Amino acid sequence: MTSVQTTDSAELYLLAPEGANVKVRDDLLDIKVLQDVDGSGLEQWIPVMKQAFPLSTSDVEKVFDALGVEHPELDRDGYSLDQLLEDLVEPSAAIRMVEVQKRRRRFAAGGCMAELYSSIDAADRRSIDGLQPKRADVILAGACILRTVMDKLSQESLTVSDRGLRHGLSVERFGAVLTR
Repeated sequence: MTSVQTTDSAELYLLAPEGANVKVRDDLLDIKVLQDVDGSGLEQWIPVMKQAFPLSTSDVEKVFDALGVEHPELDRDGYSLDQLLEDLVEPSAAIRMVEVQKRRRRFAAGGCMAELYSSIDAADRRSIDGLQPKRADVILAGACILRTVMDKLSQESLTVSDRGLRHGLSVERFGAVLTR
């Protein structure tokens, strides 16, 4: 797997209970709709709109439709980001705004492009219970490799143990769980 690019971004997500993925990044409003979820929970999202501000009335209606929320009366011809948030989103009881700092790492693997996201940096990952601090820099890439191996082996689950090989063999052979 070859690292191609790393970018950091500040994103604003608009969330509603039944809605699609609506976010603002780099002064663009982006709507993605869930297309499919496979047996292992991997989600495929399809982009349906990427629009610069100001948004037209029609574009604002599409945002509310994507969120599954009835849109309020629209009294402008166009909406800047601030106008969208202050006039329409903040007064809505059905929509929540969430600011996210995201690091996206793009990799090339087997002729395909993959993108790993992390919303916390390696320094913060070092404080996660159960994660060895020295693994904080590589855990995301490791998870991607593990997912690929499991897919190639047609495995949907994985058992993780802090025990040794003898314990695993005894469980497999005898169906017994050894206690310490």
